[in-house]
Amino acid sequence: MAETDSEHRYTLSEFSRIVDLPIPTIHAYERQRIIKAHSSEGSRRIFTDADVDWVKCLVHLKAAGMSLQDIQEYVAWQDLGDDTIPNRVSLLERTRDEFVRKNQRILQHLQVVNDRIAWYEAKESGEPSGNEPFAQYVKERGHTE
Repeated sequence: MAETDSEHRYTLSEFSRIVDLPIPTIHAYERQRIIKAHSSEGSRRIFTDADVDWVKCLVHLKAAGMSLQDIQEYVAWQDLGDDTIPNRVSLLERTRDEFVRKNQRILQHLQVVNDRIAWYEAKESGEPSGNEPFAQYVKERGHTE
């Protein structure tokens, strides 16, 4: 997160608007050492394009299920340099694998909902498949209830 002269500088309120996070969340992330503001003259917090990029990454990590504790560890490793790349890759792989497992379960749930809708629609339209029990309906389609 090194600052360069060519980077834009954003106040806290501008940064909050750009990254679409409330100011209290940004303060909490600063306390947790997940986001690191820079100081300008007058000790005001400023943020750069690199900070915007990091928060966009952070949002993805959180959405993928990475815990704040794991994110803190990731940030600490990042600060230690390239020697910690294997640690970071391992953490990202664990996060990815758990996210894939959760996503598969979500897709299964969605399939059951879609099957239930199709079963009700068949029932309403008088199709023969609407007369069988739901468990049989999904089993014949290769799904599980």
